[in-house]
Amino acid sequence: MYMSIIFGGILWPLAWILAYSKPVLHKMAYGTDKSDEYFLDPEGHHAEKPINLSIVDDEISSLKEKLEGLEQRRKKVLDSQNKFSAS
Repeated sequence: MYMSIIFGGILWPLAWILAYSKPVLHKMAYGTDKSDEYFLDPEGHHAEKPINLSIVDDEISSLKEKLEGLEQRRKKVLDSQNKFSAS
């Protein structure tokens, strides 16, 4: 009886906490998912820049792409609203 309480009631929530916290804790401890060699590759995009600037440049470029996509979606929504208001 006590074994079922231990394994069914206590062990499973503990396993879930460990399973879902590991990726977050790993990223907090080690930073990025890419190794330093990726940023220091002599023929790569980030060859001449320090590691921190290359990470920032990657973030800026991805944010610019997301912003362009959001601007296009905004234009479509405004166009559809103008069509409905004109009718």
